Parts: sequence; structure tokens; C-alpha cells
Amino acid sequence: MEIIGARLYQYNLPLAWPLPLKGTKLNARQGLVLELKVNDDGFGVGYLYGEAAPLPDFSSESLDEARQQLGALMSSLLGQQVDPESFNSQEWCGQPVYPSVAFALESAISLPAILADDPETELPVAPLLTGSTADMLQCIDDWSSCWPAAFKLKVARGELKSDIYRTRQLLDALPETVCLKLDANRRWSVEQAVKFVDHIDPARIAYIEEPVNNASGSFIASQQAFYKATKMPFAWDETLQNPEFEFAPQSGLAALVIKPTLVGGIRRCESLVNAGRDAGVHCVVSSSFESVLGVNTLSALARVWTPREAAGLDTLNAFKHHLFDDSVALWQRLPDHVLQQMELL
Repeated sequence: MEIIGARLYQYNLPLAWPLPLKGTKLNARQGLVLELKVNDDGFGVGYLYGEAAPLPDFSSESLDEARQQLGALMSSLLGQQVDPESFNSQEWCGQPVYPSVAFALESAISLPAILADDPETELPVAPLLTGSTADMLQCIDDWSSCWPAAFKLKVARGELKSDIYRTRQLLDALPETVCLKLDANRRWSVEQAVKFVDHIDPARIAYIEEPVNNASGSFIASQQAFYKATKMPFAWDETLQNPEFEFAPQSGLAALVIKPTLVGGIRRCESLVNAGRDAGVHCVVSSSFESVLGVNTLSALARVWTPREAAGLDTLNAFKHHLFDDSVALWQRLPDHVLQQMELL
């Protein structure tokens, strides 16, 4: 497949409510859309897309840094032959590539190969509970479809006693067959995390993502101290985003929560899925509040890699409106009205 053209767009999509992150609140989501014009031996001339949307407070790179790197790499891609089956941005560039940039490049170039294996079956999901406690309880009360195996809940955003009270209220409102997957984003000390577990029903918690900080000097040592004290399973999320991370099974490790925008390209994420699966650890493909373009790619990856796992892709409801509503067929260019609402860089 030959790259015969490339363009870069930037979107700015308003959010339905302020999105609290570690140190800031987002009112709009900004990201980049890479458009590649390609000539494929089997399909002729067509268009492929990838999204780079660094998440403030979580990504190692800023939007400006991603834009500069993508702009430079676009020029070097022109006229090049690439293989969708094996393209690896890090190997191709021969230099470190930002995680969001790697995801954009590998999404666009590898998408034909990914979709060739896509069973297009419906994915199980773990819906994200958002808003105030009252909003969450109302969501549960209004639930009319089949109950999922688990809902996801962010914790460690305020006082510990509030987290305990909210979690207990939600568990009381949910059917006993439904559990919670909690995400603490490394905000608790070991002592706080242990106290939290002591005051809730641990049997109703699937796991806690990144429950503790590294006050001991090591996140993994802190997680092991937490698990030893509570026997509560935990999951890795931020841990996977360290570019030097190499997977090794740990006592109590229940899941790898893999966010390609933050972890890196598709090839790196696929290697984590394979390593986790071989060790009997659940692997969950999860979003980082990308636009519908990025989430569609993540959905395809989840269907191919982890079809029986509840994916963490329930983030599109955070947007006031979407980049586009109708699906766009592979090789087709995005409609003019979609491209026109973005800035051509």
C-alpha cells in the first residue's frame, strides 16, 4: 500500500459537562485527525484515518507536541510503501514516537488489516457511572436494558468517607449479580485504600484500577502491600503507560486496562494483550475520551482482541455532539461537512 497524500486536521468538540481530570477540568476535547490518501493493490485509491488526542494530565505529550511530530512524520510517509499487516510506527520511524501519534499512525495504516479480522459482534460493555451520586442512582433506577456484569466508577476524587458512602449506596441500588469496577488513578495511600475496602462489600468489587500511590517509592510495591492487606484484586492502567514497562504476573493482578492513546501504538498494545492472556489476566480495551473516530477504532480492536471482555468504551456520552453520526466505510473519505467543522493544519 502506497501513501500518496496526507492531511492533518484538528477538532475542538464541546463536552456535555465539565470533565474532571487529575488537576484540571475539561470543557472541550481537542484532538487531531490524520487523513492518509493511499493506493492499494486490491482496492485502488482510498482514504484512511487515525486519531491523536493526548489527554491532559494523563498523556506524556501535549497536543502541540503531537501535532508537530505528526506533521513531520506525514512528510516522510509520502511516496512510501507500507504493510498494514505489520506496520510498527516505532520501528518505521527509528525514533521514539509519542503514544497518541503512534496510535494515529497505526490506526490509519493498520485499519484494513484490523477490519479484515473484525467479527462485528456486539461487545459487552461496562458502563461508566458519571455525575453526582444522585445522577448515578437515577441512571440505575432508569436502567431498562439487560444488566451488565459490572459498572465502572471513578473513586478517590474527594473525601474517603464520601467514596465509601457513594459506593455502598450504588451497590445497594444495583442487583446483587452486578458488581463495580473502581478506578482510583493512584490517588489513595495504602492506608486509605485498605480503609476503603474494610468499609464496603469486597465481593461486589471486580477490582480497583491503580488503587494506591507510590509513597513507598514503587507503585508495584505499594500495590502488593495493598493486596496483601486486603486480598482485593487490582488492575494496571497507568502502569502500562511507562514506555519501559515489561509485563510480569503479580499476585492479585486481575486485569490490564489498555488505553492505546496513552500506552502507544496498536502493536505495543497487542503485545500486552497477548502477554496478559497467556498469564490468565483479563485484558480490557479502554478509551481516553477520544472522538467517535478513535472509539470506532478501539471498538474494532476490542472485538478482534478481547471479544468476551467488557470494553471500557462508554465515553462518547461526555460529548455535546459527535464529530460524525453515520458510519464511514473503509477507504471512503469523510464527508465534506465533517472535514469542514475541523481546522485543516
